[in-house]
Amino acid sequence: QRINLLYRALSETNDAIVHLVGQDDLFRTVSRTAVELGGLTMAWVGLLDADSGEIKPVASSGPCDKWFTAMRTFNINGPRRTPVEIALGGDCIYVCNDLSNDPALKPIQHELIDAGLRSAISCPLHVDARIVGAMTFFAGDTDYFDDALRELVIEMASNVSFALANFAMERKRRIAEEKLRQSDEAHRLTSRAVEASANG
Repeated sequence: QRINLLYRALSETNDAIVHLVGQDDLFRTVSRTAVELGGLTMAWVGLLDADSGEIKPVASSGPCDKWFTAMRTFNINGPRRTPVEIALGGDCIYVCNDLSNDPALKPIQHELIDAGLRSAISCPLHVDARIVGAMTFFAGDTDYFDDALRELVIEMASNVSFALANFAMERKRRIAEEKLRQSDEAHRLTSRAVEASANG
């Protein structure tokens, strides 16, 4: 049942990748479907600020406001006390099926228990081999993310990374087109000025 639920979320995400034209909408869809269709307790996407090391939440679903308030900030340059900090700090996939027994999470054990979070997976997102953020999913049961579920989440993260790379290429194309348009316009204005000067 868990596999079927998460597979539905993966299918919805893939459909969004095909039809959506912006990363914000994609992030919201990933978070929403993971909870509403995938059976997860909480899901959020964070983007990494490479200069400060801060991970900024950009989309979420589930009881995230309470979680974000309790955590205050996420940053890879300090103690890595949360799944997303561990995943992005080490550029690795973090999986834990009993969050109360991970020594790395000891500083936030009370917050995890209070939020009813028992298992987690956090997957980095990449664009051109550069880490840009992460998807983090939480479940309310221990031993939740078996091998099959892990593979589905990893596939989802890979597909989202692919979409982000396409969005980035599209932005570059639009910028190049705008620069070319401005250059052509400047050239036309210069030509007209030269003609007017020659005829004057």
